[in-house]
Amino acid sequence: MKPCYDVVVVIPAGPGTNIAFLKDTIDSYRFYSRCSSKIILIDDSACGLGKQLAPDYPDVDILVSKKPLGVWAGLYVTLSRAFKHALSHYQFQLLFKMDTDALVIGHEPENEAAQLLKSNSQMGIAGQYKFDYHGRLWDTGWPRDRVLNGATTWRFVRRPLPNIVLRKLYVKAVKNGYDAGESVFGGACFYNYHFLHALQEHKLLAHPLVGRLNLGEDHLFSLMAKAHLPWPGKNYPLHRNSCTTKAVRLFTPQGRGRVWMKKPSVLFSKQKETR
Repeated sequence: MKPCYDVVVVIPAGPGTNIAFLKDTIDSYRFYSRCSSKIILIDDSACGLGKQLAPDYPDVDILVSKKPLGVWAGLYVTLSRAFKHALSHYQFQLLFKMDTDALVIGHEPENEAAQLLKSNSQMGIAGQYKFDYHGRLWDTGWPRDRVLNGATTWRFVRRPLPNIVLRKLYVKAVKNGYDAGESVFGGACFYNYHFLHALQEHKLLAHPLVGRLNLGEDHLFSLMAKAHLPWPGKNYPLHRNSCTTKAVRLFTPQGRGRVWMKKPSVLFSKQKETR
């Protein structure tokens, strides 16, 4: 039987990661969280960052990339590996993805995410969406152009095989109200266990063609969430309340700010580049 946790925390660490920032990120979550959790670090640094960290954090799962895959779709592949590891080894309700320059600065950040997903069982990703911290609408011009060029224009032929997958997801997502280029901010966000399981069932974790698209990981996962992937024909338990949720389809949340928080600016912050 798999070990059960309320939350699995996934932190990707790439080249140039400040190990002091990384330790702050881990410590901030552990200090403010009150639930059972397992932390997974993906060492994509190519400089032995995970090995340096291991003595101080022996209970953290460390996955080491053979070679750095970088950001954008490379980060999608890296995160997919961690998501697969979490699904294969643990039973959990939420997966919390944090960048190494993110900090938890408020108590029990997972509680509102769990309540939000319980109130809307079709939600796949909870996070900052459409508006920035100052209430301004995001400029999604760059990802919108990338999605539309690959899925709807003659530029499709530049990367025909990856764009076939992109087009299939885009067509499904548009039927569910998808605005090309929209996404949940990937720096700190919660993923529903069932959404991740659906991605695995549909072989969309570390898909080799998706990994060749010129888009960021948050653009790709949000597009997949909006595409309403059908669930397998069975139920899956949620650990926290020992209940069972029926098979559903998921979409990205609507609303402003970090939708699982009442006061996002109090609960999360970006660390400064210098100390």
